[in-house]
Amino acid sequence: MNKGINVLYKTITSLHVGASNHNGYVELPIEREGSINLPKVDGTVIKGVLKKRFKEYIKNKNGNQLETLFGSNRKAGCLSFNDLKLLFFPVQCSEKISVLVTSPYVLERFLDEITILEEVIGKEIAVKEDVERLVENLYFTLNKEYIYTVEDSFSSKVSIGNYTFNVKKIKGNFKSKILNQLKDRIVIISNNNFIDFVTYYTEVSTKIKLNIKDNTRRNLFTIEYLPPDAILYGQIFFFNNAMFNIKNIENNTKNEDKWYEEFLSLLKNNKNIQIGGQTSLGKGFVEVMGLEEW
Repeated sequence: MNKGINVLYKTITSLHVGASNHNGYVELPIEREGSINLPKVDGTVIKGVLKKRFKEYIKNKNGNQLETLFGSNRKAGCLSFNDLKLLFFPVQCSEKISVLVTSPYVLERFLDEITILEEVIGKEIAVKEDVERLVENLYFTLNKEYIYTVEDSFSSKVSIGNYTFNVKKIKGNFKSKILNQLKDRIVIISNNNFIDFVTYYTEVSTKIKLNIKDNTRRNLFTIEYLPPDAILYGQIFFFNNAMFNIKNIENNTKNEDKWYEEFLSLLKNNKNIQIGGQTSLGKGFVEVMGLEEW
């Protein structure tokens, strides 16, 4: 039976998952989607982190458990991990400490992925209706001078980053618990403005080396981070080996569902994970914010 979860992740501390080449002014940029420049985390990264955590979680009580779920050099595992994509990006705001900006493109892409997943899994996903309500007619009305929000407390004009926007209210009574928690901070802006924010409002830190003897310093490199409070999403699929007609040499097929439930238990009970570089400096802490199972 096909199973899967849609997972939301929130950055607790600054996150650096690096790209293979620099962008001109930052030597160590974050990984981005090549065609649209949106930050992302490759699926292999989250798979590796969760594989390590799951190994610690089960304490090697069954050596076949890890191989069956995550695979090995001999065969593919039952779990498949999508890339983590950006859903909401935090930006300073005059009305609140920060707001979570998103755009019609991001929401519609999220909606498209949820729709496909519904077809694959054969079940309805509650968040789909919420997102459909958010994106309804936005492409016909949204421009660079306006933001859209479901929050009543905003003034008629607000400053977000270095931009000033007019505010329009849209309806937003969400079924999703996570979206209800976030709705007072969610702001929908134009696609062009969103690209500007995720390009120029990330954190960039310059690492330097001090010479105490002559009181000089030397710039070593600059490094880019996704800021705290960013929210990403990604899907994790579970495919039973039987659907691929793969013979399970260790005769563990009957245990795969049980082991998958143990993996879900890890995500639910151990919500903080650490991803990416600069972990010795406290970077990369991420909270598993919410699971939606199908």
